[in-house]
Amino acid sequence: NTELRGEETGNGNEYMLIVFVYNPDVPQAAAQWQLNTFSKYTREPEFSLDETTIPGFAIRNDLWRFTVANNAQEYNGNKQVADVEIVLSFRDHVKDGDEIIVFAPRGFNIVSNPELNQCENYRPVGVSSDWFPFTGAPECKCQEVTNGPLCRLEWKGIQEGKDPAFAQKQEIRFKIGTRNPAKTPFIIENYW
Repeated sequence: NTELRGEETGNGNEYMLIVFVYNPDVPQAAAQWQLNTFSKYTREPEFSLDETTIPGFAIRNDLWRFTVANNAQEYNGNKQVADVEIVLSFRDHVKDGDEIIVFAPRGFNIVSNPELNQCENYRPVGVSSDWFPFTGAPECKCQEVTNGPLCRLEWKGIQEGKDPAFAQKQEIRFKIGTRNPAKTPFIIENYW
């Protein structure tokens, strides 16, 4: 499905194209998307307007399970959400040297102390210290951009000194806090 918003006035209006696609069933390397616009639906070269490429992402089959739950059911804008529960389970063993990165939707700040890269109210669920006791708690970082922060939680360079560092198909369950943005992010930016 595609949707083009705006008017074809030729006066420099910005358009938004939304495309819904299905990811392939098998892993594959990142590829580029080719985008061409035409003044007529026939797509003949003489009616070509613009052309660009958009970088894609690698398709991986890493996750066995990935869930995010707003346990408090708090959906109002600018409200604190203390219990966002995230569950990760991987198809393969997590090994020393691996990285785990979870991106929050745009506008959801998950950082409590930017100088220390601390996550907002991070709490492992089901273990006493942390899922990776030698590696330590994950770090949370945000990049400030025009439409609100882009934040991520990451365990970088896992070092547990055992093989595997974490067994496949076992759950890594934790909670973090955030604050809902003032308004719901645009559909293509509102996912974990």
